[in-house]
Amino acid sequence: MKLKKLVCHCNTNCVNDVKHTKYFIYFVLGLFFLFGCQTTPKKTIESKDKVDTSKLQKFIWETKAQIRDLKRNKNNNVTIDFLAIKNYKLRLEIQAALGIQVGTLGMTQEQFVAILYTQKKVIQGKMNEQTLEKSFNLPIPPEALYAIAFDDTVKGPNWKCYFDSNKMISLCENAMTLSKIEWKNRNQGAKLVKISSPEMEVDWFFKQPKSLEIKPETFNIEIPGGYKTINI
Repeated sequence: MKLKKLVCHCNTNCVNDVKHTKYFIYFVLGLFFLFGCQTTPKKTIESKDKVDTSKLQKFIWETKAQIRDLKRNKNNNVTIDFLAIKNYKLRLEIQAALGIQVGTLGMTQEQFVAILYTQKKVIQGKMNEQTLEKSFNLPIPPEALYAIAFDDTVKGPNWKCYFDSNKMISLCENAMTLSKIEWKNRNQGAKLVKISSPEMEVDWFFKQPKSLEIKPETFNIEIPGGYKTINI
């Protein structure tokens, strides 16, 4: 009864206002639905600290790598921003010519995630010996990345390391896989690291490291929406 009485007493302007309000609500909801459907959400993998990192070494290196795929007879040149907290976390941002982003690698002590932008793929899982080989075709254990950057020994099955006359690490090799890592041309923090295996050779040039300022988002990895995820 109340509803009928209200409608009967509304004048023409009142009815028009109600109609306009109704159409405006429909319009707003339509825009929300349209843009909501067009925007693919991104997923962010956060990397939270479980230990006090204030006393751990942390640096950022600007690097370049020449990669030779011996099996496919292909060569690639990339630039790599290498961010790391020693033996705890690292992040690699990999770009090809003209600044085209081709890959991101995030790694902690427990897990890793690799984003391959040109292939629209995400490879993620727990750390194991084949992590880098499956994601970036690098024939070394993932922990070797810390050793490469921080001039340390490679720890893993069948790896042996050697030092030069200055007691600096100079060579680590794996007789089982015929893989080796060599440190050369050290000069005030800059260096050349050569990685080789029967199927691949990498000449990795490191500039002098800079102190890394840690921010909350430094090691967070943002995965674009719509990418295929492969768990290994």
